[in-house]
Amino acid sequence: MSKVPFFFTIDLEDFSQDYRRRVTGNEEYVVRTEAMWSAYRKVSTFCESHLGGRRITFFTTGVLAHHFPEFVRAIAADGHEIGCHYYFHDSVGSEDTALLGKRLDEALNALTTAAQQTILGFRDPYLSITHDRVANYREIAKRFAYDSSLSIDRPFDDKDVEWNDITLDGKMRLFPIAMAARFGGKLKVRSGGTFVKLFPVEWTINAMHMGRANGFVPSLYLHPYEFVDDRSFWVKWGALEGISLPRRALAWSRQIQWHVVGNHKVPDKLDRILEEFEHIGPMKMLLAGSA
Repeated sequence: MSKVPFFFTIDLEDFSQDYRRRVTGNEEYVVRTEAMWSAYRKVSTFCESHLGGRRITFFTTGVLAHHFPEFVRAIAADGHEIGCHYYFHDSVGSEDTALLGKRLDEALNALTTAAQQTILGFRDPYLSITHDRVANYREIAKRFAYDSSLSIDRPFDDKDVEWNDITLDGKMRLFPIAMAARFGGKLKVRSGGTFVKLFPVEWTINAMHMGRANGFVPSLYLHPYEFVDDRSFWVKWGALEGISLPRRALAWSRQIQWHVVGNHKVPDKLDRILEEFEHIGPMKMLLAGSA
């Protein structure tokens, strides 16, 4: 039986900096360079050993490209596609449209300069932007050839009139993230990230099959910190200064979700997914209709 095509993607940000900024408001940027390189080597090895050497898409924050351009440049030089993951790791759905446009332009400038390639795709850092955020989506559509932010659990056709408002009448293509309901709709499982780590891998596989049945090529997304279990992206207690002790304790301990629980199971889960699915290349391939 032939395998189902899918896209393996990485949402590329420096968790340490983004988490500290979100929790404390401290915007001083100190890249975890060794951790980033270590995680990238693991991803690169995985691409060679499990994906037949096919290249993938890295949706990358502009702030990372600004402060660590040589890292993004090396990934692009290895043949991977660089997409945009906004400037900061902030949700774009709730942004003021003027600020959104400004940040998107900053991200594009940083990413284009670092990667030396045209940036075609966009993904919202929290996958929280919904199709009713028309004004915000149209800001994205002004700048990108495709978007991979929508989470869809129903039949989909991106040429349908329903999507015209957010795509500038089809100027931007929509390549959604597969999603499946559990517990009577109380939990919506996306095909990636924490959902892969914390829940049975069959749930992810089911969501991906549902995506295919609903009319689009499913994609699986992970993050650099999910390829390591050495806590190299952990934000230490001393870096969480300036907030109340209860908030500090909660922020410090909550990192277990991202850096400890389930990380060591990711390789085996990817092996299981690849029994039924075959990665076919960077997502920009969809623009040419070759997937």
